[in-house]
Amino acid sequence: MVLRKCDECGNDYPVNGLVDQVRCTRCGDAQNAPKDFWSNYIGEDVAKARAPGAASGGNVLAGRHGACTRQLWGIPPLCRKCATLLEWNAVVGAWNRAAAGERTTVACTSCGEPHRARLPPPWAPTVFPGIGLLLCETAAEAPAGSEPERPVVFKCPSCMASLKIDGIKRIIHCTFCDSDVYLPDDLWMHFNPAVRRGRWWMLFRP
Repeated sequence: MVLRKCDECGNDYPVNGLVDQVRCTRCGDAQNAPKDFWSNYIGEDVAKARAPGAASGGNVLAGRHGACTRQLWGIPPLCRKCATLLEWNAVVGAWNRAAAGERTTVACTSCGEPHRARLPPPWAPTVFPGIGLLLCETAAEAPAGSEPERPVVFKCPSCMASLKIDGIKRIIHCTFCDSDVYLPDDLWMHFNPAVRRGRWWMLFRP
């Protein structure tokens, strides 16, 4: 479980997957999580937590990549909804499908909750030797900053002109009255619902 502090607004946001970019859930800024972030902040803890039953983590209050809180445990993958142990044969099947280039999930045998499974990015083995599969990630697959399909029309409070809101930027410039409009919380949350920090797994080859 990984929590970072946004460089732009100072808000804490979760990093629920092995991704290289995450949008802050408060201001919408795309925050980079490059290879050296994972190496410097997470690599040592992952090495410790690979032992069954081990735990590692802590807080980084400052550094090149900002503040970060991480908690890691050497436990098998559990359902994020009901905490039931995911069936190993289903995990292996998903691993094989991912290796064949398919998009795949692992369903919980208790509640039916699907959990995304995918191969790690090409750079991951250089940081986490032996890594083979990523499981239960909830980080968005679409690149941060991509446009949503249906924009919402919102009126400028100054001149009442219609503004098209795409959910990417929270401060919108009105071309009619030349003012900047800060989107209210309810509208912003429509595009950027609150995301909780979640458990996700790195699986390693023995």
